[in-house]
Amino acid sequence: MTNRHFNYYFVLLILIATTKLNGQTIPPKIIYYENGNSLTENNGNYELKSKDAKILDTWNVTGAIVEIKNKTYNKIFKIEGKIRKEGLFNSQNGILVIPPIYDALTPLAANNAVIFTKIGQKIGLTNLEGVNILKPIYEGFYYYSKDKYLLKKENIGFVINEHLQIVDSIIEFKTLQNIYYPKDKKYYDVVYLTSGISLFDSENKLIEFNKDWTTVHEEFSGDNLIISTKNGYGLFNLNTIRVYEPY
Repeated sequence: MTNRHFNYYFVLLILIATTKLNGQTIPPKIIYYENGNSLTENNGNYELKSKDAKILDTWNVTGAIVEIKNKTYNKIFKIEGKIRKEGLFNSQNGILVIPPIYDALTPLAANNAVIFTKIGQKIGLTNLEGVNILKPIYEGFYYYSKDKYLLKKENIGFVINEHLQIVDSIIEFKTLQNIYYPKDKKYYDVVYLTSGISLFDSENKLIEFNKDWTTVHEEFSGDNLIISTKNGYGLFNLNTIRVYEPY
């Protein structure tokens, strides 16, 4: 094939690969990355390919930028009719971090790599470092003590560390409440169980378990937590670790 014929076919391929918008011919935009991946934008549709031309994923919308651990990422959306799935894309390095398969995903904080995910009413966790993935099979999510989380499944609470490893479990678990005590600038975790209530400090040390407590209130009376029992209100002193009789 002569150079003339080669140039003819090359131009023909370019024309076939273009789309028409408002009567004008618009060629697709292609971005090439150092890892060999390429991203093609064609009339609002995105296609990410590997260096061996394998399609890694497709999506319809590249959304807002989110910053996590001093790096920037784009939320991406795959929309088909009324179904919308979310993922996360590193548009600087051309890496699909999280495929668009979740109904919702939310970074828990800008300074850590943990991502909250959701499919339907089920909850999971994943992270940007690929250390571990907890699939969305859980029913509740809570912040728990220092640098830990808690996921609920049926009547069990699973304690999760920052690497998404299950490090402990709580049976008879119902729900969890975080209380901030401004005097000592610490958080306390109130764990509601089917058999009572447990109170933990910010280091996950058990301070009190009481089967008669029904509610721990977020209000304080001096150094005392205000608590409720079936008999009325009472006070629990955080310094003496003593319960005053309900009144």
